[in-house]
Amino acid sequence: MASGSASLQLDLTTLLFISLLVTLTTGILYVLDAVRRGDILSGRWWSLAFVASSLASITYIAAAQGPALAWAYPIGNGLAGTATALIWVGARSFNGRPPLPLIGFAGPWIMAGGTLVTVEPIDAWSGAASFLLTVAAYALAAAYEFWRGSGRRLQNHLVLAVACAASGLFYAARAAALVSLGQEHPVFLRYFGPEVASTVVLLLIVVLTFSLVALGKEQSDIALYRLATRDALTDVLNRREFARQAELILRRLAYERAPVAVLLLDLDFFKTINDTHGHAAGDLALARFAAVAARCLRPSDLLCRYGGEEFAVVLPRVSFDQAEIVAERMRAAAAGLTVPAGKAEVRLTTSLGLAFSPAAASDLTDLLHCADTMLYRAKAEGRNRVVSCVREAKPAAEATLQAALPTIA
Repeated sequence: MASGSASLQLDLTTLLFISLLVTLTTGILYVLDAVRRGDILSGRWWSLAFVASSLASITYIAAAQGPALAWAYPIGNGLAGTATALIWVGARSFNGRPPLPLIGFAGPWIMAGGTLVTVEPIDAWSGAASFLLTVAAYALAAAYEFWRGSGRRLQNHLVLAVACAASGLFYAARAAALVSLGQEHPVFLRYFGPEVASTVVLLLIVVLTFSLVALGKEQSDIALYRLATRDALTDVLNRREFARQAELILRRLAYERAPVAVLLLDLDFFKTINDTHGHAAGDLALARFAAVAARCLRPSDLLCRYGGEEFAVVLPRVSFDQAEIVAERMRAAAAGLTVPAGKAEVRLTTSLGLAFSPAAASDLTDLLHCADTMLYRAKAEGRNRVVSCVREAKPAAEATLQAALPTIA
């Protein structure tokens, strides 16, 4: 918004020009970073926000050149409102929600069009109250989107939420002060005048740029971490990350002398599924089983694809009875699954071996060995069942037991 005073006009124009340069520079930096990361969803909307903000500054600078161009003020307001709305649209896209671009574009331009049609003559303050409230509404909506996050809330989610909320509250307060005091009131000029508003926008652009870049980096780091620690097919822990986390848990439980259980699960007749119905059916069976198995567990439990059709689970701080209940729940969940394979459906079952340690006295290798022995017994006894042991037997006795069991393909 422009001021009616000539002495303030120069200062405001200078601020607008600086804002334009900062917006263009930071916008280019953001776009280059988004392209490098391949962020084509939310990045597309946020890049457009920088474009709209730059065009708004150009429009305001042009409008301030004389009364003949005063009609450009509502256009500048529409562009500035669009820039804020696109921050909200991009935040929704980042969170995996429908971006609703029509709502993002409609609000600012209904406001700007209404001013052009209904106000005569147009000056710097025409439609200012509706413009300020529109910007405040979109800024607060963006703050809400950043605050709610998606899945794991990132650090820069909170920074962006605070920045957008502060901007929204400032514009709402500016609208209230404009309506109650008027644009020439000394209090309004001191706290909400054009120069103050331009400075706030300049600071907001800088904060948003660096926070959006940092948010993208956080997201990329998390994606790389998932690639390094998750099984690509089933999205459960891979064997290396499972071993790392399980060792840390067992070490802590041993110090606390708390109980732990380890499960090994194997899909029955999985080779037959692959050979008869193809690897696509086998992959679908693994993915669906992993999904239902994960729903049977607590957030503190570990689940991994241990290899092929075999999965491993660590259950910290459970009693023997509780561990058997979880194992039985997972067996029943698998038995309720069917996998489409062409015109047929394949029913799944799983065999489970459970090793329980009352005070986490055994290491991971020892518990997995015991659970594997019990898994072989479950298969030997007819599959689709749970066989358990308490880890108190001597290693030699267990080795003898395993050697006596038949090898089940």
